[in-house]
Amino acid sequence: MDDDKIKDLFSNFNPTLSSSARFMERLQKNMEIVDMIRSQNQAMRRRNRLAVAIAGISGFAMGVVMTLLFPTINGWLASLSALIISNFSMDIPMPDSSQITWSVIAAVCVLTSLSVYELAMSGGNARGAYSPASRPKESR
Repeated sequence: MDDDKIKDLFSNFNPTLSSSARFMERLQKNMEIVDMIRSQNQAMRRRNRLAVAIAGISGFAMGVVMTLLFPTINGWLASLSALIISNFSMDIPMPDSSQITWSVIAAVCVLTSLSVYELAMSGGNARGAYSPASRPKESR
């Protein structure tokens, strides 16, 4: 009895099928969109790897330069901390000036690397890494 009800239900079911040309056209369009997204992802991945490499090299180079300038920077920071202590009559213990100098050098290297990474991701333009001008052009 249940089978008869199901057969009756589906006997009047006559779906309209779209033409195969329209289906193929829509499928082709969707495939082109998928290929475009895949190529954009690959380009972004390449650009990201290049930006990380450039940022790492620039951070390393800045670290080398700052390490070579360590005695000069250490002298500047020691005189600055002595000036601050004498002007404000503070009796707080100050850490060793070389610790402050290494902290400043580390901060400069990190900020340099981050800035170079952002600049490399932006492709050299000042608008930012994700601006429409830096996206790959769509092929038509």
